[in-house]
Amino acid sequence: MKKELSYSAILFLALASYLLLGLLTELILGAEHWSDAPGYLPIVFGIPAVVSVFLFIILTLARSRSPRATTSVGAFNLPRPFVAISLVIIGLCAAGGVWMGYSNAQEKLIAVKAAREQAEAVKRAQEAERQRLAAMTPEQRAEEGARKRKQSEAKAQQVAEAAAKQQAEVRARAKAEEEHKGRQLFALVGAKELVQAMKDPESVKLRTVLLMDDGTVCYSYRAKNSFGAELPGSAVLFTVKNRPTMLVQEQNGNRFVAAWNKRCANRSGEDLTALTNYALHR
Repeated sequence: MKKELSYSAILFLALASYLLLGLLTELILGAEHWSDAPGYLPIVFGIPAVVSVFLFIILTLARSRSPRATTSVGAFNLPRPFVAISLVIIGLCAAGGVWMGYSNAQEKLIAVKAAREQAEAVKRAQEAERQRLAAMTPEQRAEEGARKRKQSEAKAQQVAEAAAKQQAEVRARAKAEEEHKGRQLFALVGAKELVQAMKDPESVKLRTVLLMDDGTVCYSYRAKNSFGAELPGSAVLFTVKNRPTMLVQEQNGNRFVAAWNKRCANRSGEDLTALTNYALHR
């Protein structure tokens, strides 16, 4: 028991010396106020106390479960090397606390100095402005007031224009998104009509569905014909004077070829294949 208490006491002294000397260093250098010191004492001594108690409990449990643990009680004397090492550890912790306190104090003092200099600069600027206005004639002050009002109005105008521009951009993005969703829906509806127009709708397998920038939809698929053979096919969907037009390779011949070469061949667009197949088979 005495050995566990000794280890815990050494840990308490080491941690407490680190925190206490760090606090004292900050107080001496002026980074902290002496009136605030009592508020830090529970932290300075509370944290080492809690850690030391945990260490004592752990050592006690470990000793009780050790096969060498005995119930005999005898005198326990701290060896001199152990005492010397403990004093060195406590001394190093104290030195570390001083260094920590010095570093923290320097940072705080620099921040306080910068804030003080900034406040003084603001005061000097305000005083200079006050003297400048006091030295002006009534006409000059009136002219100065008019100039500031114009600047304020111009700034307010800029803010209003920026807000209006931002709102216009938001509306434009919303409109573009709405139009894009409308084109996607146009492509899905066209795919359903294309499949339903086939002789064997269940056999239709869409290979690619591309939505072009101008709203044209290009379909490539495989479907069974009247003889049960699965053959490739293509279709193109577009609008003419706001009227949708679907041209299918097997049905529209030259009209399909002309439209496909103009609107789909060697062009890239948004791939809606996965989305379309999901909508058709869900």
